[in-house]
Amino acid sequence: MQLPKRPYLAVLNGYEKMHVVSIIEVLGSVLWAGLILLAVYLNLDVTGLVTLLLISPVLMFIMNKWASDRYCCVPVYVYEMALVKKLLIATLPFAFMVI
Repeated sequence: MQLPKRPYLAVLNGYEKMHVVSIIEVLGSVLWAGLILLAVYLNLDVTGLVTLLLISPVLMFIMNKWASDRYCCVPVYVYEMALVKKLLIATLPFAFMVI
């Protein structure tokens, strides 16, 4: 099972808050363009570029989490070991087919 890359954005999509999602996407694009222009303006070295590459996803995560908490219910993460064991046992034959 592949986990979503942006779980809080998936929560916003699930609650059909498309206007909030579009605002976040536009702000993310503006942020990314601004960081690229900042890197060009400051003539950053590799360390500065890596720092900018790390800043953008962190800020996007913070914006997504804030919007998800504000406009939707807070996601509840429950880990039920019995359910996981059942799923693993159910998928064992398919795993053996791949091997």
